[in-house]
Amino acid sequence: MLEKFLISNRKQSNNFDFKIHLNKNFILYTNKKPDILIRGKEKFLFFGKVNGFFKQNIFIKTSNFTLKKNINILLDNRIIIDGNYFFIKIKKEAIELNVDNKGLYDIFYSNKKNDINFSNSLLIIKDQLNTKLTLDNFSILTALNSISKRPPSKKTFFNEIKRLDYDCINIINNNNFKTKEKKFIPLSIKEPKNDKSFLKKYKEELSAFSNIGTNKEKVLFMSSGWDSLMILKLLIEKFGKNRVKPIIARLKFSKSTKNFNQYELDKAKKICNHFNIKLNYVDVDYKRINSYSSETGSISKEKMLTGTFAFFLHYRLIKQGYKMFGPADFFSGEISDGAHNFGFSQYLTLVDHKNNGYREYCDKMMNYLFGPTFFDKILKKEFSNDPIFKFLLSKLGVKTKQIEFNKNEIFKNLMQSMFLTANRFPLNSEISPFLNKNKKKEYLNTFNNNYLKNIQFKNNNQIYSCYLYLYNKFHWQGSTVRPAYHIANEFRSNFINIFWNANTQKTLSTMPESFGRGLELRSTKFPEKEILKQSIDVDKLNVGPHSYLSDTSDADPYYEVLYNSKYRKIISHTFEKFDPIKHFNKKYFDHKFIKKILSCFKHKKKDVGAETIYSLFCICKYLHEIKYKNEK
Repeated sequence: MLEKFLISNRKQSNNFDFKIHLNKNFILYTNKKPDILIRGKEKFLFFGKVNGFFKQNIFIKTSNFTLKKNINILLDNRIIIDGNYFFIKIKKEAIELNVDNKGLYDIFYSNKKNDINFSNSLLIIKDQLNTKLTLDNFSILTALNSISKRPPSKKTFFNEIKRLDYDCINIINNNNFKTKEKKFIPLSIKEPKNDKSFLKKYKEELSAFSNIGTNKEKVLFMSSGWDSLMILKLLIEKFGKNRVKPIIARLKFSKSTKNFNQYELDKAKKICNHFNIKLNYVDVDYKRINSYSSETGSISKEKMLTGTFAFFLHYRLIKQGYKMFGPADFFSGEISDGAHNFGFSQYLTLVDHKNNGYREYCDKMMNYLFGPTFFDKILKKEFSNDPIFKFLLSKLGVKTKQIEFNKNEIFKNLMQSMFLTANRFPLNSEISPFLNKNKKKEYLNTFNNNYLKNIQFKNNNQIYSCYLYLYNKFHWQGSTVRPAYHIANEFRSNFINIFWNANTQKTLSTMPESFGRGLELRSTKFPEKEILKQSIDVDKLNVGPHSYLSDTSDADPYYEVLYNSKYRKIISHTFEKFDPIKHFNKKYFDHKFIKKILSCFKHKKKDVGAETIYSLFCICKYLHEIKYKNEK
């Protein structure tokens, strides 16, 4: 049974099995007792799991974690803990609330005058509020703009409900709750002694972290990419072939496209044949989307997760993987693109040529434009004549803005371009077609005040560390990454994102531009590919299109789902029941553009990108399903 709880300072109905007094004002109501330890005048409570910890850059696995045995680990600030947990520390009347350092354990809260509530379910907090909810415009727009389709850390879709942030000090004193953000000191780029020592360290960090699971079977989300190839090699080396179970989805969006990821299936099969290991298949068929949506409804509503393609994909892989192998450790390379190359490593910067070499180098060009060398060019006012900048500016048709040429303004604008703009390009003047242009300054100020103020940025050599810090606040908090953790818990399993570990994150925060992030002739994801090349003919395994039918044609998975799948009825019904024109503030959102989206969907026009329409649907569907109403 998964825990569900409420911490509140007002009396509750008896819907929970246990009632634990935290201090004279606050009570914990829960359906499952947490781990509890009393030591002198201090009291500790713990929900969730700890996988292990990093001490002096060495990962140490922890088995059967308990407060009685391991409390000193939680209290030692020098130790970085890996886990998915909520930890409460009580001393006298003060209650300190902590979530894990990735923010995986969602804690939602409301704080209205003397009425304060915390829960791991957004629905429970929603039910506690005696007031109408109002939409958080910044969160809605950011979710619409991003592939993750979810608000960033700290926020929810509502002004009245927030989330505890992993990077804050959260204290209840008597009947007051205060949260204070910690300062973030970015790491600087560090030139390694040589390639050999860097690659050795990089591989050892990944290999050590791959041991965090507790189950016999190691199920790998397989793809055609470098990440799953790297993880497959590491898992076989550590656990042997018999315990490693690669699993891949056959993506069936509509009748006309059959297996939309046929290129991926063919490559994954080739990789598994190379290792002489069986590849297991799972169908993700949008003919059954009603069933998928129904089965994931509870997790979606309680954890504030929208219906991204990745949500349904991960649900099917974990559910069917559990049926095949029982409780397992599910491995993925999900965040690798962001961690290594800030999302520019999928051959998608420019797609006007079929050659993967050309498309990869265009990705490298974009990496360069967000890197320390180009930062310095902006600072010296030399960037406008940079041939790479001029080439991509022309190809992508981007309009840039005028800024002040000092390091803080450049930093601020690069972060805005990376995390807020619909089309990511340095100094892009356009944020989103969803945004009312009169509110552009307000939107940017909300970002600056909530996500940049605590970053102690000093120079361009810290830029990579800042990107990864904010990736953890934005994209990795989204509905493309987070669902797998919650779904794995439902199936008594673990989800392990192997590149999301403290040591690897530190290594990639300090990895130089010359290691696949600049204009040199090294590949994107350089350390992965270089290690694999030492024992595998990767060029032979990587022949042909990357993954999807869209790699070699104008096929679009979002178009297929919107117009040629059974999901179209659900989308139509959602827009009928939850009209964004009625609910989204016209002073903040461009209603003309939203009307255009709805018209394009209704009449099957291509005037607006299919993914943009799907993003609007995802947000509207979530708000409709939790019964949000705009009560003017």
